[in-house]
Amino acid sequence: MFKKFVNTILIVSAILTLGLKASATQWISANNNLGNIIYVDTDSIQQKENRIFYYVKYYEEKIKNDSKVLVMSEGNHPFVIGDPIAYKNRYFMNSIQSVNDKVMNYAAKNSIPEVQPGSDLDSIPVNLDPYAKNVITKIKSNLKYKFTYRNSSARAMIKINKNGELKKVHIYESSGNKKLDMALNKAIEASAPFDPLPEEYDKTFAILWIDVNYGKDKSIILLNSVISLGKMILR
Repeated sequence: MFKKFVNTILIVSAILTLGLKASATQWISANNNLGNIIYVDTDSIQQKENRIFYYVKYYEEKIKNDSKVLVMSEGNHPFVIGDPIAYKNRYFMNSIQSVNDKVMNYAAKNSIPEVQPGSDLDSIPVNLDPYAKNVITKIKSNLKYKFTYRNSSARAMIKINKNGELKKVHIYESSGNKKLDMALNKAIEASAPFDPLPEEYDKTFAILWIDVNYGKDKSIILLNSVISLGKMILR
């Protein structure tokens, strides 16, 4: 009798377990660096025109943080769309490109469904590339080249309000040259205020992720992505 009871429990448990596996999202590890683990939900990878959207789960063992962020790729160019925690973490930001490469490789080998109208993935903010390029041009005009900056690079994030006011500057990856970091910070501050955000952009603020790369004889500023956090798109 006891054996039958145990067998019944095992069968029911197996059925429940199978059911959970069938309905669970398919998280695959995309990065494991310095205790940081990033997972991509392969079930969430969808496309709309030339853009691919997907959810990433970010987990940092040291602070035991688990959060989700929506990432968009246009022309193999990653855009982080929403997470109040992860965007501040330089390990996460430094991993976005490698995560995106894995997603694009996955998308090339698998049939990816189209975004459904009315879904979270359909409510993506307006493309801010033209606006961001104007911001970059303004910053670049205030960032002068110096010989001591050669072969250096830095990464900064800036927060801009709806009216174009600069609210925050964060050098999340230092160049290793304090003078260059300070020069970048000052160039960004000197460029403010910026133009108001586009009227069709219904978020309260935008965050730009900026790469600065100095060559041997000139400075080059590249915009890596636009990060929109005005209204969180999380689930």
